Amino acid sequence: MMLQIYPDKVLSGPDRDEDDVDIDPIMGATFQTAMEDFCTDAEILRVDPELTADSPEIRYVTNTRLAREETLLSLPSGGRVVKAISSDGTYIGVAAITPREEDPDTFRLAGLFTGSALCVNGPMRGRGIGKALVIARFLLDEELPTWDHDTPGYSPAGADLIENTAEDLAELSRYLLGKASRRPELLDQYKLDVTLEEPQPCP
Repeated sequence: MMLQIYPDKVLSGPDRDEDDVDIDPIMGATFQTAMEDFCTDAEILRVDPELTADSPEIRYVTNTRLAREETLLSLPSGGRVVKAISSDGTYIGVAAITPREEDPDTFRLAGLFTGSALCVNGPMRGRGIGKALVIARFLLDEELPTWDHDTPGYSPAGADLIENTAEDLAELSRYLLGKASRRPELLDQYKLDVTLEEPQPCP
């Protein structure tokens, strides 16, 4: 998929005009807003009116529901990306969790890509977490949730992140198909275990 749509179609989706996107700073979400949407989608009972990564409900769901999910990607700084699911087991996206410095046996919510909201907890930005979340959504869904919107919208930072990640995934695809010899940094950076078969024409 990445080889087909990169670079012009990754924001719009493969079946749309590449210019049919809206890139505007207003599209950027705060991590608090992302957590609020996550609580709604995951059917998490709200306790703290001003959500933070240390709010009781966020700590609880991170250390029970999220921490028990299978690791999709390992993060360079420790921690992992896992599926985010609702209380009834419905898949709603992905989440990044990292061990707490004060108690490595417990986890802190570091980032979310649930629904179309992609956001990393402010103090944890710059550690490759956003890219890991985008990779995980592509590997799981083979598309972005924004592709179904009337007009796919992104913040400038979000658009740059997705385009850069798509370029890395295209490089990974070429390597896995034997069309590039240099091992992509992506494989070691996130400890990915992926394979890819050459697409075959329909009979």
